Amino acid sequence: MSSARWIWIPHREYVNQHLYLRKRFELTSAVKSAVVRVTADTRYKLFVNGTLVVRGPARGFPQYQPVDELDIAPYLKTGPNVLAAHVLSFGISTAQNVFRDRAGFFCEGSVTFESGMPVELDSNHTWRLKAARGYRRYVARSASQMGYQEHYDVARDAFAGDPDGVNWMLPGYDDAAWGRPHILGTPGTLPWRTLQTRETPMLKTVLRKPSTLVGQWDGPDLLLDAQHEDASDVTKMVRSEVRTVAASPHFDKLETLLEGSGGGTATIRPAPDGKFVVCVFDFGETRFGYTALKVCGASGGETFDLVYGEQAGEGGLDVSPGIANASEAYDTSLGDRLMCAAGTNRFESVQARGFRYLMLVCRNIRTPITIEHVAIQEIEYPAEQHGAFACSDPLLNTIWETGVRTLRHCMADTYMDCPTRSQEQGWAATRVAGAVAAYALGDLALYRRGLKLMAQGIMQDGLMLGVVPSERPDCVIPDYSLHWIASLNEYHQFSGDSKPLKEHREIVEKVLGYFAVHAGERGLLGAAPNYTLFLDWAPGLDRGNLSATYNLLYLHALRHAVQIGNVIGFTGLANHCVRQANALSERIITAFGTSHRNLLVESVDMRTGEPSDLVSQHATALAVMCGVLSGRGSGRSATMGQASATGQVLLAVGVEDPRDPIIHDHADTQGGMGPVADVLSNFLPPPGLDIAPGPVRANLFFRQYVHKALLRIGLGQRALDDIRRTWGYMLEHGATTWWERMPMKPGASRCHAWSAHPTAFLSRHVLGLYPIEAGWRRFGVDPQSFDLKHAAGKVPTPHGDISISWTINADQIREFELTVPKGTEAYVTIDRSELPRMLKEGTHRWSEVD
Repeated sequence: MSSARWIWIPHREYVNQHLYLRKRFELTSAVKSAVVRVTADTRYKLFVNGTLVVRGPARGFPQYQPVDELDIAPYLKTGPNVLAAHVLSFGISTAQNVFRDRAGFFCEGSVTFESGMPVELDSNHTWRLKAARGYRRYVARSASQMGYQEHYDVARDAFAGDPDGVNWMLPGYDDAAWGRPHILGTPGTLPWRTLQTRETPMLKTVLRKPSTLVGQWDGPDLLLDAQHEDASDVTKMVRSEVRTVAASPHFDKLETLLEGSGGGTATIRPAPDGKFVVCVFDFGETRFGYTALKVCGASGGETFDLVYGEQAGEGGLDVSPGIANASEAYDTSLGDRLMCAAGTNRFESVQARGFRYLMLVCRNIRTPITIEHVAIQEIEYPAEQHGAFACSDPLLNTIWETGVRTLRHCMADTYMDCPTRSQEQGWAATRVAGAVAAYALGDLALYRRGLKLMAQGIMQDGLMLGVVPSERPDCVIPDYSLHWIASLNEYHQFSGDSKPLKEHREIVEKVLGYFAVHAGERGLLGAAPNYTLFLDWAPGLDRGNLSATYNLLYLHALRHAVQIGNVIGFTGLANHCVRQANALSERIITAFGTSHRNLLVESVDMRTGEPSDLVSQHATALAVMCGVLSGRGSGRSATMGQASATGQVLLAVGVEDPRDPIIHDHADTQGGMGPVADVLSNFLPPPGLDIAPGPVRANLFFRQYVHKALLRIGLGQRALDDIRRTWGYMLEHGATTWWERMPMKPGASRCHAWSAHPTAFLSRHVLGLYPIEAGWRRFGVDPQSFDLKHAAGKVPTPHGDISISWTINADQIREFELTVPKGTEAYVTIDRSELPRMLKEGTHRWSEVD
């Protein structure tokens, strides 16, 4: 029976509490294995004989506490060994964790040999621990969605004979003065009812140095006033200080700290009395990981503030004046602090930080100090890029690759909205990230994990938390629950994995039950006064009355639920959702329809029943996709007026048409729908305006559905033109990853997962590949040439990569080459006047008149 216990210090100290823990043990022979299972509430770093072997755990709800399992045998040796951990408890709930009045550390495992008794490594009374006094507890929050800044005072943490604070992880360190842990309970103790092995790959880190130097400045140092009210908040204090451009440089050889410089050290010269000096590094694009700083030759008392940002101004990062304004814009306090003892001082953040620019503010510099390195241990999710895309337009190629880069910077233990101000898993962004990952990477582990986390976050009334793990009131976003149902079906289409559909069937029913009750006798969804509707970053959307967009998202989810019911053989759910969808479709037409304009109004007053004058791209796009607005422009038909190529394929292979074709969307052949086309094509020039005459325009997130709707009515070229213009605008203005919104607003991120959807669009429509049968065993091939001359690429599937290329020659003949993976079938639709042609595995070449 395991002797592992949850442990902590005897006192109930949880808020921003750092602990050091260690267990010393002897090994007398060669090790066969040493598997440990380790976790903590909230973060931990695990060391074996001074070597960092893992950071964790993956985020999750405490009642389903994630645990990391690994074999530490390669790090062990004959003789004395030490297993050590640095643990951080947030002591509060954020948008990344739920705190339930307890912090703890847990380790279970043993060292085994070819013969002889194993050596136990379980966390219990045999461990020793002490509070990490060098970390100041009462400091500012990094953001309302995150934990605290890290202020590390090396002098307060110094160990006897260990001025650098690292030897405590080694076997020779004497821990006799350390305390024994308080035993909280066995596995299953509250709040950690179950331990669940990590369901996503262990993350890797890569050391990255800055790519360029922005510049250096100086200014009056207010930290000299120890009672200054902002001293506990790095960025707020910097914002308060008056900055002036340095008359002469205070740093020597900063360029040696850059990537590709060949290495070297930089020197900080003594600063003028009462002055701080500052330098700003550019890491080339937004990065996500653990910041690292090492300085040597300190006399003691020097302070280094590390301030993080994404925004650049005329002189680089808006620092002097600048960085303060940047932190104001983000409404965060993205900064950490190192306070030096005499000698060598190191800082590496326990929490991952997201930034492009790192500002190093150096205070109380009385003698020359050497900077050995400034870097980030960048987190890399270990997924290969199996997808590829290239076409005759270099701009579109860059847009595709930038989407992949944006996605990668938003991948860790979950998909994140952004790696900077929140680092949260919000489902609107996760749905986009899952589709982009399916087309570009072929790795859907984070998508599957995200679906499960959302299901674990369901509330008693049947609504889900939109950001998980969390219990923050502002994280309840009703429309995210509707996106989750659609995502469940989309995940199945991409992966062929039906297990999550079966596992979460009851959750689907509960969520739909919430919306059925909320719709009431009227049968339409109105304002959600206790919760926050997102819908999109579009200020013209009416969230306080009956919303066409909200109700169409409900219809959209019902259509996906029909497919879920059919896949798992639960006809009761499927039939019920069919009836609900048909009735809702009619109610939407009755309540929001404007037959004289062949459109839907965006909202209806809940008290008077009066329709608004607003028309939105949001409702119009969803109405087209759901068949509420027909291809004939009548606004009354429940189906598209003319069979699409995808409909032909589905008919030919005997697969039921989902009617809400998020994956199977394709152009109708009618070439527009009058007023509908006018609304969907009415994009403002970048960067756009919040409010302008005309329809309510979709912002970057919802633009994906407008593009899909344009394709459905035969105007895909306009969608491609919008991608070129809008995403091209971001590139022209220095974007290396995609922005959250346009125009940019205070608080908006410059690396946001939901804006990466053009990558999926290009693979889906220019390459023309999409699953017909879940898991790609049968797939459609219907590439659109638009105004392009050639395209080539790959799409990963569970059966292998599909490769395709097409070229339009001088005679306007389109020449194709397609590689069909083993065990799959391709259904090719080029000429829509004919039924699709089926191709078996192998490489095929043919020509068609374009």
